[in-house]
Amino acid sequence: MPSPRPTSLCLVGVGPRGASIVERLAANAGLIGETGAPWTLHLVDDSELGAGRVWRTDQPLDLCMNTLAGAVTLFTDPFVTMQGPVLEGPTLYEWCVLVANELSGIRENEVAQIDPVRRAVYAGVELPDVLFDRPELIDEMTPMRPESHPSRAIYGAYATWVLAHALEALPVGVLVEQHEARATSVRLVDGSPVVQLDSGETLEVDDVILSLGWLARQDTAADAELTRRTAGDDRFVWVRPDSPIEQDLSQVPAGAPVIVRGLGMGFFDTMMLLTQGRGGRFVPGADGAGLQYVPSGQEPELHVTSRRGVPFRAKSLYGGLPPAARLSRLAAFRDGVAASAVIDFDRDLWPRIVLDAHEAWYRTLVGLRPEAFAAPLDAVIQALDAGAVDGLDARLATLVPEPTDRFDLAAAMNPAGGRFDSPAIFDAWVADYLAADLHESALGVASELKAALWVFGSARKTVSTLLAFDGTTAESFAGQAHRDFLAFGGMVGSGPPAFRSAQLLALARAGVVHFIGPAGLLQVSDGEFRAESPNVAGSLVRAHVLVDAWMHAHDVTVTADPVIAELSVSGSLQAHHRASRAGGYPLADAGVDIERVTSRLIGSDGVALSNVHLVGIPVSDTRGDTVISPMPRADATFLRETDGVARAALDTLSRVAATTLSSEPSFA
Repeated sequence: MPSPRPTSLCLVGVGPRGASIVERLAANAGLIGETGAPWTLHLVDDSELGAGRVWRTDQPLDLCMNTLAGAVTLFTDPFVTMQGPVLEGPTLYEWCVLVANELSGIRENEVAQIDPVRRAVYAGVELPDVLFDRPELIDEMTPMRPESHPSRAIYGAYATWVLAHALEALPVGVLVEQHEARATSVRLVDGSPVVQLDSGETLEVDDVILSLGWLARQDTAADAELTRRTAGDDRFVWVRPDSPIEQDLSQVPAGAPVIVRGLGMGFFDTMMLLTQGRGGRFVPGADGAGLQYVPSGQEPELHVTSRRGVPFRAKSLYGGLPPAARLSRLAAFRDGVAASAVIDFDRDLWPRIVLDAHEAWYRTLVGLRPEAFAAPLDAVIQALDAGAVDGLDARLATLVPEPTDRFDLAAAMNPAGGRFDSPAIFDAWVADYLAADLHESALGVASELKAALWVFGSARKTVSTLLAFDGTTAESFAGQAHRDFLAFGGMVGSGPPAFRSAQLLALARAGVVHFIGPAGLLQVSDGEFRAESPNVAGSLVRAHVLVDAWMHAHDVTVTADPVIAELSVSGSLQAHHRASRAGGYPLADAGVDIERVTSRLIGSDGVALSNVHLVGIPVSDTRGDTVISPMPRADATFLRETDGVARAALDTLSRVAATTLSSEPSFA
């Protein structure tokens, strides 16, 4: 009997998502067991395998995750709706507890509370070398709580450990080849993928999974103009948009005024690298409350602007993992809508989210200040649903008479929308805004404001899932209401840890950070950058340094990634299109067209490629909810995606091996 031909699979990009894919390959490896075919797994990445570039383990510990330790896992659980087998393992928090206990023996009580199955997975894998090379990581793990925000390096170490576990779990006989390189090309030759690496290697494989992360893109018109105005002029320093760990902030001189664009998560990382990262210290305030910043003298002076002009809101301090938001109206719509329905965000989703947020406000408020109500809570809830969203305040005015006791969504979405008479006045206003937000965060579940805002942050997953693939029209997906919701949901749901906001407040009070105002207009003139806000009188700032503390949104239609660009030119890949309300498919999304379960690329002819897959961030506009790390017990899109693509790739290997076996000539 002839032997089946060995087959091979190439995984391009081996960060945390890649580690999960390998774990799913191991879990589903029985799919090719019938052929008995040996196979090779090629792992391609020029960064640390498992951690990748973003989560690499050598980065400063000043950079922390935006996610809680107890809310991250790279293992499946019974809540994940997938076809593959569930193989549970420790969450990031549990892993930190197990590591700290193994090395110090001081967390035995917490270890006993971890499921024995997950403990057994931990026991079978060696710890990554970085934990011994950087003992400060162990120091961080020792007091770790479920609600802690671990450093990014800790998550990177966890991901490298998960990858090590996954590699050990692969069947005996699977050959793993690691390539410290970047893929520069993927093309089909006689129907099979050929992967070209920048090391000069060429890999001829039977299937390829692309887990590329955030894609480089072509310059926008604004970027190109900035480049033209500043190139070759030594007076300018422009730190271009990118992940903070990839930006060269050494170019930013101490003591210099710096214009910073962006007040989201990228800004907080930049802020830390330019202050505490340069030797500054945060100490308890003299009054025993808050923080005080002790400068090192190496800091620049940061003048910051963004569209709203204020920082992302701080996460609440619950003393544990956050409670599930009550999304009764949105969930009822999700559970009742037909799978084939075309949803309109403005009509079907936004009003329900707004009503759910109002209900969260009043349900919380009634337990805190019942005297604010002139009618029972049930009457207030009924009034919410008694008419259009635009008339909410009028319907509630007699039921909750004091305006400050009613939820003001417009003020929450545009907090700095007024006019300010001077930069000093605006700086003071933002400091008060930060202090008030920190107060609300400290209240935990006893803040009606945070309860309402948490609805918007929590609704993002449901919305993105409902609108995924062909769930809505092109106009609805690209509409202003949907874009505003995503931006606002990010501002209130993906904000920094409360301690980061406290550090920003200390820096503002120390004069290290100033706020230009909303919608800062940038100009280049007379050898300098200039920025000012139309909302703040006298806000003009001049500087020779500009730091863009944000990242461009991915967009396959303007990609600069060589692999994606070549696949697009060859017709093996196309942008995802949503149907227009008027009919047809006129508008291309920023995402890539893929099959829903298998993540196989769909070519320009509308036919799926059987052996090339794309997962993760480049398909977030298509699939939805692919950016954030997976949460346990949440049916994480990330884990459904990695299981589906692993099974599809293994199916390809099985079919190739079986076809080769059956086509062998018989000489009997």
